[in-house]
Amino acid sequence: MNMKAEIDPHQYTALQKAHVLFGDRWKGKLKDCWMKADYPAALAPYKAELQQLRNKYGSAWLNAFEFDG
Repeated sequence: MNMKAEIDPHQYTALQKAHVLFGDRWKGKLKDCWMKADYPAALAPYKAELQQLRNKYGSAWLNAFEFDG
């Protein structure tokens, strides 16, 4: 399954920003943000997109997600 095909470019960018901010453990840290609906200031501009992904796809989807390349 192509995970990237399921999301729009803004959502993809939001995931990239989370990855850059949180590093290797980004998925776990993003899930923590999802559960609290609370994001660090650096991700505040992407909160809507990140919450959309949480609401539509959830943690199992994020576990399987991989960036291109």
